[in-house]
Amino acid sequence: MFADGTATNNNEKRTDQLATAVWGIYSHYKKTKDNKFIAEMWNTTRYAAEELQKNFNLKTGLMSPSLTPWEDNFNVNAYIAASSHFAFNAASIMAKKMGHENLSQEWNSLSEKLKESYLFMCSDEIYHKAYNEKDVDAYMLSMLVPFGMVDNWNEKTEKTLEKIEDSLWDNGLKRNSTSDKTCFVSTAWLAWAHKKLGNMKKYRIIMDMINENFTPTGIPSMKPGAKNDISLWPNAMYIIARMD
Repeated sequence: MFADGTATNNNEKRTDQLATAVWGIYSHYKKTKDNKFIAEMWNTTRYAAEELQKNFNLKTGLMSPSLTPWEDNFNVNAYIAASSHFAFNAASIMAKKMGHENLSQEWNSLSEKLKESYLFMCSDEIYHKAYNEKDVDAYMLSMLVPFGMVDNWNEKTEKTLEKIEDSLWDNGLKRNSTSDKTCFVSTAWLAWAHKKLGNMKKYRIIMDMINENFTPTGIPSMKPGAKNDISLWPNAMYIIARMD
């Protein structure tokens, strides 16, 4: 992965990685309130936000279409929208702390426009996984956690969560309807989402199921999967779901 978000293997722009970097920086700041950290990470934050801005379509109010590991088709998808919305908003807050008022206002405007445009196209009773794609996948959860683009106490949010769970749960949450494996990133998100909505019983049931799949080196990415299929992301999401 190059610094501008371009993947090294296929030259595909991975704007989700840029947005996730800003999410990580700002999430650390929220926990620590360390203004020195913000200053140290400012160049990285600004670079990421500016690269994201290059991929924002002013006419549609959406990010440019992309293809990420979370998605099956080249499209404007929920994960890119939610992560970029969060990144622009977080970068706006950090820009203001660094004394860049104009940048702060500009990025805040992009964050709000992106949220408004994506949610406007979701005219049904649940949110959409991507532009003109109304089926569900697990990564639609990113609109609630970790990126908070949709409101917790919202009937549409609750119906979307219910639809995802009804369609994809099989002793764990599958990534999409064509998958035959539990994805522990999305399963941790599902637990976290229920916690956010106050459904503590479901949260505990899902977390207990994840606990049953711990290995000596952590949580695997998928089940069933290779014994050495251990990566940072599912373990990080599990920890955050417990701590948040």
